[in-house]
Amino acid sequence: MVKAVHSPVASNEDACEVIADRISVRLGEDCFNQRFASVVVLRVEDDGVCVVVRTEFHARVLEKQFGQAVRDAAQEVLGCDDVRWLADRDAFSDLDDTSDEEVETAVDVAEEPVDVSVNSVPSSGARSHGVTGRLRLSNFVVGDCNRMAYNAAERFVESDAGLQANVMFLQGVCGVGKTHLLQGIALRYLEMHPNARVRYTTGERFTNEFIAVVKEAREGGNFDSFRERYRRVDLLCIDDVHFIGGKNSTQNEFLHTFEQLKLDGAKLVLASDGHPKQIANLSQAIVSRCVSGMVLRMERPDPETRYAIARQFIERRGLLASDDALRAIARAGAGSVRELEGVVTRVEAMYCLMGGGSSGMIDGAFVERVLRETGGAQHLKPIKTEFIAQVVCDRLGVEMSDLLGPGRHKRVVLARAMC
Repeated sequence: MVKAVHSPVASNEDACEVIADRISVRLGEDCFNQRFASVVVLRVEDDGVCVVVRTEFHARVLEKQFGQAVRDAAQEVLGCDDVRWLADRDAFSDLDDTSDEEVETAVDVAEEPVDVSVNSVPSSGARSHGVTGRLRLSNFVVGDCNRMAYNAAERFVESDAGLQANVMFLQGVCGVGKTHLLQGIALRYLEMHPNARVRYTTGERFTNEFIAVVKEAREGGNFDSFRERYRRVDLLCIDDVHFIGGKNSTQNEFLHTFEQLKLDGAKLVLASDGHPKQIANLSQAIVSRCVSGMVLRMERPDPETRYAIARQFIERRGLLASDDALRAIARAGAGSVRELEGVVTRVEAMYCLMGGGSSGMIDGAFVERVLRETGGAQHLKPIKTEFIAQVVCDRLGVEMSDLLGPGRHKRVVLARAMC
């Protein structure tokens, strides 16, 4: 567990404390204590604020994540937003016994996306942790591949009419929008219930926090703060819940958390790459509770949905693209939304370097050129499952009927495994 560094001030200690408080408001108390205050020393100088860290690497990472929050706080308190980041390991020598490994852990966590915009918080009374504010239900692109999940999410968060379950489980392969829908649910719930306590996290983060608190308990600490974070909420959203599979102690804690939320009438939304019954080494007790609610599958985006997503990405970046350009982007990003975003990123980068034409409009020919030059053209069409099965059957001398049948011959089993 990273120990907190109480920031000493070379001058104007009161102003430094006020700035620290303003930064805490922007980041959230948990984020401020764990990701910022634990690895920096704040100083107020004649020409602005100096943020002292241990190394240049820490300075780059932390400035990228939290620079705007520090500048905003400095502007409010000092009337200027001049912030200097200084690498000085000696400044920490007399403060605590925090190890380099602990500091690296805090900085690694700080590299995760965190929204520090005050505008992302729906109201001053709301308590939201881990939600970025960028992924909302209002900008979620709905298509045949995700319509049922989206409609159920809206009804789940806005009204209990017709929905008695307080548990929702979203399943689908990587890059189909589970995280977007999960965070959108959290933000919509805060909009509907401004004073609600909402927490968004991942299975990995839940596990890491639990391991850390167990280590603290062995040294005389307790579980109260951890359980307060996850059990005293109105809505808990956990992404990548499959991460806790096989981790018996973590699963036991999660099960008790699940039960407490159920008793309190709180809502729980989970997301995973697979159905609860397909998650490896997930306890039957957790599986049964997951399937007691709504289990909704999200498919890979279909062509029309990819087209709409591509248009949204293009518009968000302030670009203009023709219909055939959007169609070409949609074809190239058939694998997932992330792959689609990657195609748009390449197109934007090449557009800035080469220009998309005198009209300022990106056309289909330009997109095709970008895909050829960046190695993206070979993925325009996904390989169908039937084709894979037929190739395997031909190579191994297996009939398709045997492959799809109940037979357990060694060659048939091998063919199924290869497929």
